[in-house]
Amino acid sequence: MKKNNYINRSIIISTLSALLIILLFGSFHVNAANQEGVLSVPDYPLVKQAGTEGLELTWKKVEGAKGYEVYKAKSNIGGYKKIKTLKRTKYKDKSVKLGKSATYKVRAYTVQNGEKVYSRFTYPVSARVCKKSDKKRNAARLELIFDGETDEFVLNIGESINEDYEEFFSTAKGPKKKGAKGRYKPLNKRLRWFSTDESIVRAKSAKNITAGTKAGKAYIYVVSHNGRRSKKIPVEVKDFAYEQVDIQYAPGEIQVLFNLCEKQIRDVCSYYSKNNNFNEGQYYRLEYNGEEYKSAGNTTLTDETMLPIMKEILAESPFEFTDMVISSTCVEIIIYESIGEYHLYYYFSRSKETKENFIEISPYWYYYKMIHV
Repeated sequence: MKKNNYINRSIIISTLSALLIILLFGSFHVNAANQEGVLSVPDYPLVKQAGTEGLELTWKKVEGAKGYEVYKAKSNIGGYKKIKTLKRTKYKDKSVKLGKSATYKVRAYTVQNGEKVYSRFTYPVSARVCKKSDKKRNAARLELIFDGETDEFVLNIGESINEDYEEFFSTAKGPKKKGAKGRYKPLNKRLRWFSTDESIVRAKSAKNITAGTKAGKAYIYVVSHNGRRSKKIPVEVKDFAYEQVDIQYAPGEIQVLFNLCEKQIRDVCSYYSKNNNFNEGQYYRLEYNGEEYKSAGNTTLTDETMLPIMKEILAESPFEFTDMVISSTCVEIIIYESIGEYHLYYYFSRSKETKENFIEISPYWYYYKMIHV
């Protein structure tokens, strides 16, 4: 009886071990077969007319790829179907007749543990086999121009352009007319916007350009219906909150405080510009009279992240009375310099939506001086 029990236990343990191995390797195969992102997306997909017989699709080689799959849309609204698997980076589709159009996309693949692993698809590209009588032809030239004072476009982290930016100009042009002046009209004027690094800057149109979550340099460009690309425009994204501030336009008396606490003031302004939960009219105030701190205002801070830094700024002030006020519009440094019955107030802000009488003293930094009775 004991021997049989031992044999039964051995069989059960062996079976469970075998099942575990099958599950582990089976899971690996399933994940590998569906795992996208192992390979880069084939870059620079381009489709062009191949004489009067069909269209030719090309793309750049993907490192580590065993081959490529070409998909073709059944209609203008999609319904893609795989039409070719091949090793090279070129495919000629002779089935597209004169006067007809076609749309394609491509993905790369490799093989891991006997299963195909795919890249993501390229964006779709389309073209027409044009007739000599056609007044519109496949796009041949693209322009993206930034008509600014410099060749570089600068944004602050998180800044968005959500309206037409007059300094950007983009267009698609058809090929030159043979034996005549001018160009053909493009088959499709629609341009798609791209970025070389969307964590730095995202571009959807001239009305929708947004700086990402990290500082750095990336490039934006436009692509036509058939995959033609424009030149790339560099975009520099900075976090001005942590850029060195050159306060060269502020009056001498306030530079004393700024030279002492410049980084701390930047930290406070940056923090509250990104974490500002105050409604209009609400504010938090910290007063310091050279001996003690006093909180005031009609609201209280929900956290004390910046409170020690604010106290440090006030303690370093060479002036007898100094306040810091946090509101929905700006960070205010109020210095009481008595001139008879008058007091001087100094305001600093990182918001572009400031009062009209604020003066820009550094990119995205604004200053205002007021005499108050």
